[in-house]
Amino acid sequence: MTIVTKQKGRRQSLHRQHDQATRYYQIGERKWETAVSPTIQTENRQNWITIAAILLSLMSLIWWAREPIANAFTILSDQTTVSAYLKSFGLLGPLVLAFAQLIQVLIAVIPGHVFLIAAGYVYGFPIGFFLNITYIVAASQIGFLIARRAGRPLINRLATPELVDKWQKIAEERGILFFTIAFILPVFPTDVMNFVAGLTGMSPRKFLLANFLGRFPSAIMLTLIGSH
Repeated sequence: MTIVTKQKGRRQSLHRQHDQATRYYQIGERKWETAVSPTIQTENRQNWITIAAILLSLMSLIWWAREPIANAFTILSDQTTVSAYLKSFGLLGPLVLAFAQLIQVLIAVIPGHVFLIAAGYVYGFPIGFFLNITYIVAASQIGFLIARRAGRPLINRLATPELVDKWQKIAEERGILFFTIAFILPVFPTDVMNFVAGLTGMSPRKFLLANFLGRFPSAIMLTLIGSH
């Protein structure tokens, strides 16, 4: 009888210890969540502020240049007209070219090669090439960063969701070589690949390297075509 009583006492003691340990764990978990939650909320707030700032800047630029953009959409397929259009802005031409290439990268339906050729025609080589490689790489990097910050909800509005899904599955865990080839070969939707890279785990520095190496051949070739 004494042995049974002792065993019951031990079991009760173990249960009490278990309950006490569970309470301590729950208290510690609540304290950890309380400590971490403000940090997560701060990071989320900063991300949304960044996204809002980017979108507000783009909307402001589009509103400021709404008439030139409306005119540009009607002449995008005509290299000669695009060249004349750039010339009409005089010293502001390079800024118009930069803005046009940014919009072209973010809205994939606009043919980007027209701007590259037009820059070669208007500014010649090597100035046209310098402008082209600088603007197209910068615009692609902005597309990458928008995708990294905003995620799929915004990208689904800028590109076809099915196309993004397809290439994101292919590009997942790929490196610099893959994206370099993607920018060189015409079989890849190059502007969509900016967004795809931003949705993967690739670092901005690695993408910048792939971006520059991949854009370099087409920038130099199309600039030379335009300059001659």
